Amino acid sequence: MKNNYHIRRNAEEPSPERIAAHQDFDALLAQHRAAAPGRSGTLRLLYVALSAAAAVLVGWLVFRPAAVPYPVYEQVYFAEKPYVHPPLPALRPQFTAQRVVVSDGGVLEYPSGSRLVIPRAAFADDRGALVTGEVDVHFRELADYTDIFRSGIPMTYDSAGVRYTLLSAGMLEVFAEQDGRRVRLAPGKALDVALVSQITAPAAARPPHYNVYRLDTAARNWVYAAPTANTAFADAPKENQAPAYPVARLLAEWQATHPAPVAPVRPARGRAGEPVFELDLAALLSDQSDLSLLQNFPANTLWQMASGSTATPQDLGRRAWPDARIAQLDARTYRLTLIAPDETLPVRIQPVLQGAAFAAALEAFERAEADYLLAKQGYDRERAAYERQLQAEARRRAQLANPEGHAHDHGPTRRRVISRFQATELGIWNADRPVPPAPHTLTVSFQNAQGKTYLDRPVFLADKRRNTLHRFVATEATELRFDLHGRHQLWLLTEDNRIAVLPPFSFPTEDGPVVLQDPVAVNSREALHALLE
Repeated sequence: MKNNYHIRRNAEEPSPERIAAHQDFDALLAQHRAAAPGRSGTLRLLYVALSAAAAVLVGWLVFRPAAVPYPVYEQVYFAEKPYVHPPLPALRPQFTAQRVVVSDGGVLEYPSGSRLVIPRAAFADDRGALVTGEVDVHFRELADYTDIFRSGIPMTYDSAGVRYTLLSAGMLEVFAEQDGRRVRLAPGKALDVALVSQITAPAAARPPHYNVYRLDTAARNWVYAAPTANTAFADAPKENQAPAYPVARLLAEWQATHPAPVAPVRPARGRAGEPVFELDLAALLSDQSDLSLLQNFPANTLWQMASGSTATPQDLGRRAWPDARIAQLDARTYRLTLIAPDETLPVRIQPVLQGAAFAAALEAFERAEADYLLAKQGYDRERAAYERQLQAEARRRAQLANPEGHAHDHGPTRRRVISRFQATELGIWNADRPVPPAPHTLTVSFQNAQGKTYLDRPVFLADKRRNTLHRFVATEATELRFDLHGRHQLWLLTEDNRIAVLPPFSFPTEDGPVVLQDPVAVNSREALHALLE
């Protein structure tokens, strides 16, 4: 942060009583927001305004940014963002839906082994009236720290003035809809949950004790719901093996820097019997990133509504639309959002060609496809050769570590557990243990390989032995809290949504700059998991 401040010298130091009277930062933040509804500007300016409102507490710090306590800066940084904030929206964990006859209830089972038992007559509408017919139950599980990261769900738990981190034995989110409208659990009804996940535990140990928590997004905190989850191991103990050479992660890093050839998209004719219309996207769109998509469309491109779209071409022409946004949903389908001051209209559309334009595009596609197939063969050969090299190195290291072929015992191993509890509301539920603040702290900054310092970017720290996730904000003096005995994975999310990872075996041991690897773009759950494992 820039030090553009007038320094107050010899300011009177506040007494402990005056400090204690003004320690409610949440209230101060709310007071500042109420006083300045049109607020804009940087986080630094917000902190200055907040400090001015709490002058008795930190008036002597207002003009000394170096003295701003990092915990306050971090708290305000995340308070300004949505409470549940997926950092990579395209990779957020997806829901699966199953249909239930309300009068019958049912048992819903999932590939992980998890299960929901839904009682009869379990759902009501927003007015409390019982729902009849069928409802769609949407369910997703967050199995590890990469899933927690993708979900954007915070794992901090404030209780009695202490900020704990929740160590999860499994997290789920469930909601229900009827005809596209949300329904809720009827009074007195609850879902019986059997949630299967993995934890790290000694082979001969009993399962650890876990509490049950429900996420209250309005209060921006987890709510303690039950003193215990009935947790049991769901597998037999396994003899531990020596840590494996990270073949998958290294292969994912190679793929991130060696992008595969992109297959051309075959042009499509208009569907017979359905309206075809023109769109002047160059005139509609104003965002530069949206305008860059126009290169995907050849001259004479026409449009049709995508299958299943509820809008019609007449909806597009019924009024003037001053602005629009476009996003690609798949190889052929785009979501066009038409924008007016009093209305937005999202429509799903597909480009089509007719006549000579289609014939010319098809000929160009066939040439591009032949070039792509040749390039793909070369890429696959190169990738396979690198993978064989990694596998050979993995075998070599395994032989050096264990020349006699004996099994190793390196302490705890991964065990499947099943946690059983009742969900009395729809929403986000977690079987957790609260972990006190980490005992060790370093003051660090985060830099790229060229020495540029990252500022005001979220930083994430996972302990591979524990299913949890800590988050920080990159500053010139970030207070990095961690367990000295953990197996840590640290990464930063850049402004362009790429991930900069701390290199292996380089976790900091002293204060100062931390150099991260070059950021990479990640476009799938599997690639993210391999990068962060």
